[in-house]
Amino acid sequence: MSFGLRNAPATFQRLMNRVVAGLEGCAVYLDDVVVYSDTWKEHLFCLRALLLGLVEAKLTVNLSKCEFARATVTYFGKVIGQGQVRPVHAKVEAIYKFPPPTTKRELMRFLGMVGYYRNFCSNFSMVVAPLTNLLKAKIKF
Repeated sequence: MSFGLRNAPATFQRLMNRVVAGLEGCAVYLDDVVVYSDTWKEHLFCLRALLLGLVEAKLTVNLSKCEFARATVTYFGKVIGQGQVRPVHAKVEAIYKFPPPTTKRELMRFLGMVGYYRNFCSNFSMVVAPLTNLLKAKIKF
């Protein structure tokens, strides 16, 4: 499938959704697939079902890009494993080191960056409300 085509990612996502349909313990976003489980037996069952689904869909995997049977994985900027989901340390460091915004555009960029990790901050919208208020049209930055 040529990914230069406008609808190629959406089409591929639908295909991958069909491959993992009914598989508990499997998350997919385009070509990023994570298999998770509580036990080794469940993990092997889900992994086998996933691989059989990929074969049936005539899809291949690049083994050099695969990681199997990991206790923790980094997936979309989050470290997942051992019953926990944490932000990637380097991303948190980038937030700490972000220079103070001097324009509305820079503030929007900062809010977008920290907003990705909103689930890790209690009352996130209340915490950033003073900053989001600075984005109002009538407010001079």
